[in-house]
Amino acid sequence: MIRTRVENLKEGDVLAYPVIDEAGRVLIGAGIPLKAIVIKRLKELGFNYVYVEAPGFEDVERLEMISQNTELEIIKTSKDVFGKIKRTQELDPQKIQHLAVTVINEILSKKNIAIVIDDLMVSSDYLFRHLARTMLFCSILGISMGYSENKLRDLAKAAFLHDIGFAFIDESIRNKKGKLSPEEIETIKQHPKLADVILSKNKFSSAVRKAVLQHHERFDGSGYPSGLKGEEIFELARVIAVIDVFEAMTSDTPYRKALFPSEVYEYVMSQSGKLFDPEIVKLFSKKIIIYPTGTSVILSNNLVGVVKSINPSYPLRPVVKVFAKMSDDGTVTYLERDMEIDLLKTLDVVIVGSTDLYGNIIDYERDISVSY
Repeated sequence: MIRTRVENLKEGDVLAYPVIDEAGRVLIGAGIPLKAIVIKRLKELGFNYVYVEAPGFEDVERLEMISQNTELEIIKTSKDVFGKIKRTQELDPQKIQHLAVTVINEILSKKNIAIVIDDLMVSSDYLFRHLARTMLFCSILGISMGYSENKLRDLAKAAFLHDIGFAFIDESIRNKKGKLSPEEIETIKQHPKLADVILSKNKFSSAVRKAVLQHHERFDGSGYPSGLKGEEIFELARVIAVIDVFEAMTSDTPYRKALFPSEVYEYVMSQSGKLFDPEIVKLFSKKIIIYPTGTSVILSNNLVGVVKSINPSYPLRPVVKVFAKMSDDGTVTYLERDMEIDLLKTLDVVIVGSTDLYGNIIDYERDISVSY
């Protein structure tokens, strides 16, 4: 099994896992050779990555992740919550508490679970998918930070509710594909305050309220709504800030295509101590998996291989199953025999980009400049 970008699929490729929609229905089954019309449909649905079967890589297994049922429950709840807020301005704290407990318990039941971008489900609305992923990733990070049960619940709830203020912002602005006007940007910036009003009215804890209100504050004081800096910003808000940006930049949004996880990782790391709390970024770097199992990569010694397994203690240095070598002119020569390289033991070799199984470079040490 390998993990590949949908844009690199070819007719005849076979999905290793089914693709489902937000209602849990199978859209495209596993084990069936793909036709051009199906590949086109995958692109239209907004998928970035899928897993396909590949001879010689049957021993590569998908990383353990949150179940699709749990992610579906978060998305369904977010839709219900948004709809009710817009109609009545009411929230059910117990319902959201139950969701937080469900998410945290499932994460705790997994071994070595990490933050990884995966695309085996499609949601028709970016915002609901964003809320689900932010809640999941924040909970994973909070557990790694040793948070107490109560603190974890507050983090999970705040992450789920962090963009709830968008319920009161016109969808034509929220989903605008072009550049926002200065007036529209100011409207968008009201969403933390709008959320705080609702959370206060519905008797949420001060911890949840502060985390939601301050999740766009930045460590250097450049954020909003209050221009807080450093430890003036509530800790849970500092956690959500990192995950919120990472998840948004690695997702297709109405105004921008998803960036490669490796690009966004480099961006987040470059903003450590600037936009983001350096201690939280440090912990984030130990839980994020940029190149999940099944990803075809190119190494600094020009070898091409597929990530076979992740080293939990250092996910940026996985075990790679090498199958080819790339020359300086880009020519790919396949090895007579595959070999495995454990990058945790081979410290002079690093991953420098990702490729497809034919050695075509997909992502290679690109610099990005992002205003977020």
